[in-house]
Amino acid sequence: MSRFVTEGSLSKEQLDAIEEKENEEAQKYKDEEAEKERKTLYEQLKANRARLEQEREKVYRKKYLAHHVNDDAKTFYEGLKNEEIQREQKLKNELDKGMEEFYEFQKDKTVRKQKVPVSVAKDGKNIKIVKQSTKIKKKKAKVII
Repeated sequence: MSRFVTEGSLSKEQLDAIEEKENEEAQKYKDEEAEKERKTLYEQLKANRARLEQEREKVYRKKYLAHHVNDDAKTFYEGLKNEEIQREQKLKNELDKGMEEFYEFQKDKTVRKQKVPVSVAKDGKNIKIVKQSTKIKKKKAKVII
């Protein structure tokens, strides 16, 4: 028997009965699907706990965080921070190198001071100790800030 009928072959009561039967079958199908997808109590509690935690976090962020930063801004600011750290590291390395050169210079200077010839000049009553002039080359250190 075909499900297709001509317009005048069924009465209104028969059409209503067929429609009701189809609705019952559709509802029965939905109920069966719902039973298959039914979660255990543990899963329901776990899902509720996660949902409540997300809601609390949203409320907290809205209430306590003054400025919200999106991902693009976050990456931009992290890049700036990394550049600043690199600049500071480069400056620290240059300062360390300069300090090393300075200590070497000081070390050479103290060694040279010990080898400087000294002459004694007598002026009547006073005795003066005069160091002979020796030229010491000074290294100029550049510090770029």
